[in-house]
Amino acid sequence: MSRTLRVGLTQWHATGDVEANLATAVDLVRQAASAGAELVVLPENGLMLGTNTAMRERALLESGPEIGSLRAAAAEHGVVVVLGGMKNATAEGVFNSALVIRPRRHPCGSLRQDPSLRCTGERAVLRGEHGRELW
Repeated sequence: MSRTLRVGLTQWHATGDVEANLATAVDLVRQAASAGAELVVLPENGLMLGTNTAMRERALLESGPEIGSLRAAAAEHGVVVVLGGMKNATAEGVFNSALVIRPRRHPCGSLRQDPSLRCTGERAVLRGEHGRELW
């Protein structure tokens, strides 16, 4: 039995203005869902673009209001949202992360770079709902 998955791929010119970028992201989630998407993919650094130093200084929290707005949009429109990349501030440090936000589940999952391998390559660490390493 086959199943079709409609995916909304988004792209925009992000800036250092997180609020403006977030408004764009939420609007594109709405548009994609209205067009029938079940999965909406947002671009890497779509919520904040700048130098690595500037983005690390202003790293976002998964539990912060910006990601909360994306969670709300996912829930309102019944779609899964993938944030292609962000500087993610955690108790362990700042990581390059991709987030998977499901419409009716909290918290989301994240895929992040292992900083210990930064010079020799990247290792993705997929963490599930309770921070348990999945891959």
